[in-house]
Amino acid sequence: MAVGSPSLERHQPHVAGEHAWSLAEKGVLVRAARQSLFAGFEPPWAVEFHGTRIQIMTGSGHSSMSHREQLLACGAATVNVAATVRMLGWAARCAWLPRPAAPEVAAHVTARWRRAVEQQDVARYAAIFHTGDWGEAAEPAGLPVALHEELPGCQQQPRVTAMPLTPRSQAAQRAGVHSGLLLSSRRDTARDHLAVGALAQQLRLAAGSHGYGTSVLYRPFQAAKARRMRPAEGGVPQLVLRFGHAVTAAA
Repeated sequence: MAVGSPSLERHQPHVAGEHAWSLAEKGVLVRAARQSLFAGFEPPWAVEFHGTRIQIMTGSGHSSMSHREQLLACGAATVNVAATVRMLGWAARCAWLPRPAAPEVAAHVTARWRRAVEQQDVARYAAIFHTGDWGEAAEPAGLPVALHEELPGCQQQPRVTAMPLTPRSQAAQRAGVHSGLLLSSRRDTARDHLAVGALAQQLRLAAGSHGYGTSVLYRPFQAAKARRMRPAEGGVPQLVLRFGHAVTAAA
């Protein structure tokens, strides 16, 4: 479903409250959310539209998923929704757990004003739907310079850090891998789990925009007891994000 994005001057005055999402736009936004982490045939979240605000809520009836998994999924879905809002020509603002009296509302994304669509917006949006296979695992240090330059910009969540995994570290041994980025949170609360899911998805989109695939290992840290066994680097280990070289078709 294609939706054109108007070419507008950055921060062009436009009252966001006048905008109502069309059925086509809603379809694009929900489809993008479905491409995030943990979104299978029955996503563990729900998307609701309230004027210019898009609300991501933890789903009900997902007994097979822990509350932590649902929050990781909601954080990732929110990032995809925000990327799509930008692709549709709007500045996007995310708020996490915005309603203390309604903890089922994990996040909301608000379209604030019209803005020009930038090249990075196009690349990140395309990466949402990048499902190409990847082959040999890539060490974080071996990633392209352009991707390395983008990674710090992804880490705008003060609650979460992403550090290269060292082969002999406790976290690497627990995850059974030797390379990747270890995402750790400051604490182990619902807000931290949302932030981890969001950062993981931001890093996945950054990698995908450069033709790299990713895989996520989170089950080794699923048990609260495992997360309490903090590595020497500090923080609460939440998941490992691995990168892989893009697979090119044979000529």
